[in-house]
Amino acid sequence: MIKKLLTGGIVAVMVLSMTFSCACGKSGSTSQKVDSNTEINTYEFKDLGINISSDSEYSNFTFDKNGMYCLRMTKSDGHSTYSFSRVRNDEKKAEEILLESGNVNLECLTMGDEGCFYAIRTIYPDKVASLNTPDDNSYTGNGEKRLVKYSSSGDEIWAVALTDNDENSHILDIAYIKGKGIITYSQYGGYSLYDEDNGRVSLLQIKEEGNLHGDRRFFTSADGRVFVGETDGKWKYFLSELDQKKLTLGKKHYAPSDIANGSNLFPGITYNFYYLNNNYIYGFNVGDGSLKKICCFEDYGFYSDSTLLLYEYAQGTFRLVSNYGADTIKTTEISKRNTQSNVKEIITIGTAFTDEYVKKRIVDFNESSDEYFIKVKNYAEEGYSSYYSIYQAMNKDIEEGNAPDIMVLNSYASIDSYISDGLLEPLDSYIENDEEITNKKYLKSINSLLSRNGKQYMVMPSFTVATCAASNSLLEGKEITLSNYINHCNKHNIKLQNMMGTKTFDSAEDLYTACAFDFIDFENNTCNFKNYKFIDLLIFIRELKRAQEHNNQKIDDNCFRDKKALLQSCFITSFEDYRIIKDGYFSADVVFNGYPGKDRGLSYIDPGMLFGISSLSSNKEAAWEFIRYFLLDEYQYKIDWGFPVNEDAFNALMEKSEQDKYYIDDSGRKITTNSTAIIGDREITITPLNRNEAESFKTFICSIDRLRHQDTEIIKIISEAAKPYYNGEITAEKASSLIQHRVEKYLSSN
Repeated sequence: MIKKLLTGGIVAVMVLSMTFSCACGKSGSTSQKVDSNTEINTYEFKDLGINISSDSEYSNFTFDKNGMYCLRMTKSDGHSTYSFSRVRNDEKKAEEILLESGNVNLECLTMGDEGCFYAIRTIYPDKVASLNTPDDNSYTGNGEKRLVKYSSSGDEIWAVALTDNDENSHILDIAYIKGKGIITYSQYGGYSLYDEDNGRVSLLQIKEEGNLHGDRRFFTSADGRVFVGETDGKWKYFLSELDQKKLTLGKKHYAPSDIANGSNLFPGITYNFYYLNNNYIYGFNVGDGSLKKICCFEDYGFYSDSTLLLYEYAQGTFRLVSNYGADTIKTTEISKRNTQSNVKEIITIGTAFTDEYVKKRIVDFNESSDEYFIKVKNYAEEGYSSYYSIYQAMNKDIEEGNAPDIMVLNSYASIDSYISDGLLEPLDSYIENDEEITNKKYLKSINSLLSRNGKQYMVMPSFTVATCAASNSLLEGKEITLSNYINHCNKHNIKLQNMMGTKTFDSAEDLYTACAFDFIDFENNTCNFKNYKFIDLLIFIRELKRAQEHNNQKIDDNCFRDKKALLQSCFITSFEDYRIIKDGYFSADVVFNGYPGKDRGLSYIDPGMLFGISSLSSNKEAAWEFIRYFLLDEYQYKIDWGFPVNEDAFNALMEKSEQDKYYIDDSGRKITTNSTAIIGDREITITPLNRNEAESFKTFICSIDRLRHQDTEIIKIISEAAKPYYNGEITAEKASSLIQHRVEKYLSSN
């Protein structure tokens, strides 16, 4: 039995929604293998290992019966260089063909016959113009725009000026019609046809009926059929096939209701179309009223953050190009298994939200492991209405012996509960036996937060900081707490409702988490709200409500610089934030007091993710192999939002904050530049920190000894019980007694 839900139960954080197969039993873990009767053996996913350069931009992904194609654009000295990237069906390496370089833009790639391809090229008169898109009204000289036909080797065959309709409107899409040429559709100009032999153009009178939104898109199948997709006046999406001989549109067929527009819609072979969301590949034929599930990504431990292209180059065999938002574009082949092979043991993870790096790690792990397969359940996708209900569902699974092998927790997780119930595996031996980990230095303050009774139970890859800053001159070396904030306000002639600057009554829930949770002993499952210090918190929140009701809180972000407020709440994600706080908000030396607690100021480490391993898992070594990645340099040095726990990576960010930002201009000169921020009525320049500032900020961060906890149910209890006091119906003492009673009952029942 789980003793307490406390701060929200376990949030196992991860990637996309997944169907869940458990690997654990009540009295221990019973391993689960993938057998021939499960859908997981229907398909296999293979990374083709196609090199996609992270220093380039890829666009206009398309395909034909021979392979897949896109445009690659790189920039140097403000100029653009475009290449045509081609991967044939029987190849696993991209062929790059240089097309254009200079003040140029290419768009609307489509394939023609015998390897030829077409694109719209705009050549600009100068570099400044090339930095603007052709539709940017701030630049009147839109450049020379042409439809260009290229040979399969990238040589220009012909280039023709666009029709007035296409030139002066926005071309939404183009498509190739075998034996005729290129058909275009412009937003206000309609259809045009450019002859494939010489580019000679004619306007097409294609009749369309009904109220349409003018968002047409062409879809060309591998066998050359062309469909037109559009939304009608009721925002229903429909498809019509283009009669390529008569150049007319066929009957209008509404797509299945799940499809709102042409995004993630791709023509196929087995089915006319395939539709993707983050979880499934669906198939349907034009005229079908519903979608057919083809493949569930989650069943294969596969994730696709943003689908750039899906095409079926043989019946039931696909290539999928996905962008993971982590400087990674992967090309995956999806094919049916011929025989049952590589039966893998399942490792489970429960989830509540996504992380792009965890997604990529799952894909890489599943592709590289011959023995194990990671499968995930996303409780947030199962219709639960709140964090609390999500955690209850997670806890129910754990109580019933269905604990995930890997638990990925966050600030809503009841860590102490899981440790005291023996549900988390101590990680000390795994760390000690891992030379790559033991040879690195990690922030000692973070390690201590992850340990209980001398044992470390979690891995925290990165973190942010929640605290409050104050002017050093106002605090005079003293901490602001719930027992003395009124005296501080009176001493400095600051209105009580302005103690925390621009915070309003709408911020009450944040204050319950940051301040009121100081009156709960999560480890021992007790609370003490019948305390005059907690009553002082209720008094402050009541003042916020009164000020908001009477519109008396006429204060802005200048209040800290003008010494009209004491504490500025801060969510810190970088060393740069120190400069913004010090120079932007206070224009003076600052100290980090933290939120006012019962006996001291409270600053928190807010974990982005906390990885733990179930003590019931029979695959602990494999689970460790998965989570250890997040402590390695490959991950730690990529962290650019929040702080890494690797001390060298942390110090590298600190040293970077002491240096000027710069770029190299066209002549090779190093030009210093800085970011700016608007605070109140001023714009400030975010200059580098000096060594003393950086070291002082690091010392503060490394001194924080609390993990941030959040529990939506406790916050709800406090809000409801305190409401009669804020409305003037009961005393603060009575409200504190009600809160004490209800929270005690909640803790004891969970």
